[in-house]
Amino acid sequence: MLIKWSDDLKIGVEQIDGEHQRIFEEFDKLYSLMRVGEGIDFYPMVMNFLEDYLIDHLKHEESLQRSVEYTDYDNHKQMHDFFREKVNAFKSKQYRKIQNKDLIQLNLFMQQWFVEHIIKEDMKLGEFIKKKEHESSTE
Repeated sequence: MLIKWSDDLKIGVEQIDGEHQRIFEEFDKLYSLMRVGEGIDFYPMVMNFLEDYLIDHLKHEESLQRSVEYTDYDNHKQMHDFFREKVNAFKSKQYRKIQNKDLIQLNLFMQQWFVEHIIKEDMKLGEFIKKKEHESSTE
């Protein structure tokens, strides 16, 4: 089962929320194509998306975290660095014959990323920003 984007997943930062929504949409495409046996053809496009769009997204998130002095920045950045390493590992697979197991591994990894990172960790960032904004508006 694929996790679908909904407004409940918004962290309250328009740029980040828009980027998250696009990530969910791209992986919904991959999942749909996998279900009809066409995911292998889409793999290189997904890798390009991950390499370009998603890596830029992580940079945006890290910049935001530094600008708001996010107290869990170092831990969050370590998670991003791990993600970058995994993307590089998946990307290297596209230079050989892609198999269905590669698609399944990528899909499972992204599902885990959605749950563990976007839904849990990025929500913490959103709460931190809301709290900080509230504190500065009451001063």
